[in-house]
Amino acid sequence: MKNFFTDITNGEFTEMNKGLNQYYTDQVYSDHLVKELSSPFPLSVADLGFGEGSLLRAARKRWNHLKLIGVDIDLLNVEKANKNKLIDAIHYDGFNPDLPDTIVEKYGNIDLLVSNPPFFFKSIDKNIKTILKKSDLWDCISSGSKKVPAELVFLAQNIRLLNNQSELGIILPAGLVSGEKWVSLREYLFGEFNISKVIQLPTNSFKRTDAQTFIFIMNKKNPVSTDIELSHVLYDKTISISRADAVCRADFSFYNKTEIDSEKHYISPHRYSIYRGNTTHKELLASAKYFIHTNQLPKEPTSLSLPNYTFGQSNLAITGDILIARVGRRCIGRVALVEKGTLPISDCVIVVRPVDDNARQKIWGKLKSESSKQILDSMSLGVGAKYLTHSLIREFLSNV
Repeated sequence: MKNFFTDITNGEFTEMNKGLNQYYTDQVYSDHLVKELSSPFPLSVADLGFGEGSLLRAARKRWNHLKLIGVDIDLLNVEKANKNKLIDAIHYDGFNPDLPDTIVEKYGNIDLLVSNPPFFFKSIDKNIKTILKKSDLWDCISSGSKKVPAELVFLAQNIRLLNNQSELGIILPAGLVSGEKWVSLREYLFGEFNISKVIQLPTNSFKRTDAQTFIFIMNKKNPVSTDIELSHVLYDKTISISRADAVCRADFSFYNKTEIDSEKHYISPHRYSIYRGNTTHKELLASAKYFIHTNQLPKEPTSLSLPNYTFGQSNLAITGDILIARVGRRCIGRVALVEKGTLPISDCVIVVRPVDDNARQKIWGKLKSESSKQILDSMSLGVGAKYLTHSLIREFLSNV
C-alpha cells in the first residue's frame, strides 16, 4: 500500500511553434503514402502545401514521367523548387477558395493529389465557409463553431480537385479519424467516397510534433468492397472493418487491441458510477493542500492510502474508488485503488465508484491487468494530448 502524502510538482507544458505550422513529412512516410496509391498511369500530381517536396519526390520515384505541381504559401519553398526545376511551384494561399479553379485552369484535371496539411485551428471566415460549402463539408461542422482544423480545410480543397479518374492520398490527424466530435464528417466521407485504406503512422512521424496521424487513400469511384482496410506502417498486419465501424472510429490501434485473457467477463454499467474531477489542476495547485492529479498516480496499478482532506466544492475520491488518468500521453491509463482516505481530484482524473465489494474486485482486476494500460491507450482519442472519455471506460469494462 502506498502512502500518498506527496510532493506537488509543476507539470510540463510545451507551446506549439505557431509560424506557418509546417510539419514536414519524413521521406519514408512519403514513400509509404505513394506506394499505397492505386493509379496505374497518372500523368500529373499536385500537392497543396508541398513544403520541402517530399511527397512529390516520392511520386516521381514511382512514376518518373509525372508532372509535379506544388502550391505553397511559403515563398522560400516556392523559389527553391522553381530554381531546382523539378517542381512547377506556385506561390498561393491554400485557404483561398479560388485555388482549385486556378489549378484546373492552368493544368487541367489532376490525376493524383497528395497532401500533408498544416495542423492548427483556423478561424471560420468568409473564405473558409465558401471552401467547406463547395466541398459539401459545411454540414459536418458543429453549429456555432468559430474555428475548424486547418487540415479539414485542406481536405476540402483536395476534394474539390477530385474527379472521377483521380485519387487522393492525404495525411489527417487522429481527431478527424477517431474523435467523437467528427462522427458526422466520417459518415459523409465513408458514405460519399471510396476510402479504400486508412494507414496509421507512428507518433514521431513529423519533425517538431508527436501528433498521431493517418494516411487516407480515397477517390470518387464506387467502393469495390464494403469493408475498410486498416493498417499500421510498423506492423505487418491489416484489419478489415465495416463502413459503419469506420464511421465510429477508424484507427488501427483501437481495433488491434489485445484481449485481456485473465478477465474475459462483462461488467454491467449498473455495477458502478463514473465521473471526473470538476476542479482544474491549476486551481488545486494554487490553493489546495492535498489533491490527486494524473502525474501523482503511480506508474503501476497500486492501492493508495490517502489523507482525509476536502477542498470547497471539488469532486472527491473516497475509500473504495478506482482512479484512472484521463489525459496525457505519459500518464493516460494509469490506475489506482483508494484503500482509505478522501482527497479532491483534478478534472484530468476519472473516478469509477463500484456499488459493492464484488463489483470492485471485478473492475479492479480488469483495470490492473497487464494489458489494460495498452488497451486504454489504444482506445484513447486526441491528436497530441491523448484523452479518455466516460463512454470509452464503460466500453472497456463492458467488453467480454
